[in-house]
Amino acid sequence: MKKIAVIFMVMFCAIQMNAQTQTTLRIYKGDTINKINSKGQKQGLWEESAGNALSRGYYIDGLKDGSWVLYHANNVLNKVETYRNGKKNGVCVTIDDKGYYQSEEYYTDGIQDGVFKKYAPGGRLTSEINYKNGMFWGAKKIFYENGKLMEDSYFENNVKTGVSYWYDMQGKPVAEYNYVNGGFEGVQKTFYAKDTIQTLDTYKNDVPIGEHKEFFKSGKVKGTGQYVNGVKSGKWTEFAENGKITKLSNYVNDLLEGAEKTSYESGKPWEELNYKNDKLEGKYKELYENGKPKTIGTYLAGLKEGEWKTYGEDGKETITKFEKGKEIK
Repeated sequence: MKKIAVIFMVMFCAIQMNAQTQTTLRIYKGDTINKINSKGQKQGLWEESAGNALSRGYYIDGLKDGSWVLYHANNVLNKVETYRNGKKNGVCVTIDDKGYYQSEEYYTDGIQDGVFKKYAPGGRLTSEINYKNGMFWGAKKIFYENGKLMEDSYFENNVKTGVSYWYDMQGKPVAEYNYVNGGFEGVQKTFYAKDTIQTLDTYKNDVPIGEHKEFFKSGKVKGTGQYVNGVKSGKWTEFAENGKITKLSNYVNDLLEGAEKTSYESGKPWEELNYKNDKLEGKYKELYENGKPKTIGTYLAGLKEGEWKTYGEDGKETITKFEKGKEIK
């Protein structure tokens, strides 16, 4: 309410100053309020409408000047805007049709300049973004419904730069990204809710390069791999929390290629399969943890083909035939 009171004081002073500078005027098209000067330019106090909405403010030689107020159709104040020589200058605020403060922004010669704040009904701040010469410049903060900070980032010349932070609704960090010229650069981190690191990746010119690491909440390694020029390349490994390898895969240009093996958390073999251009190809074998066969079959271009055998834990065999992925009855 204090901000609104100050804005109205500024508006009142501007109106008084404008009132002292009026010259000889004539009524505009029979209107009892709006007037124009000898050059046909709007002059002095004017009331204008768009549909059921009303705006009121001063003109000097056809240009808006000083504070203008706009009203909702229900006569509740909608906006207070400040003008100089026909361009927005200074503070502009917006209020919803229930009287709640919605936004506050600043202009210089018609260009957004300074902090822009948005509010939810009841006055809760939802965002705070800095502008310079009409561009994002400076801190950008986005907030959750509970008031906790969601995003804390920085811009220069409309481009995200430096370290940006993201948080969950409890205020715990979930990501820490570094930007150069709007793209990822350097080490990028994501976090579990307990501040422990979830993933680590390195970028150059917005492209992932080098080692990728993923961790369990305990801090133990969950997965590793390599990026070359932005694509997965070579061996990628997944681990159980006990340190046992649970999957070994191979990538060529971001596509699965060659043998892949999976294991139970005990380290005992689970599956043996093969890929060609990211599609399953060739023999497939699945084992129970005790080493006995569970499924044996063949893939062709990613589809089951030919005779597939499945085994119960008691060793009982069932045979099913497939052609191009479809079961043959």
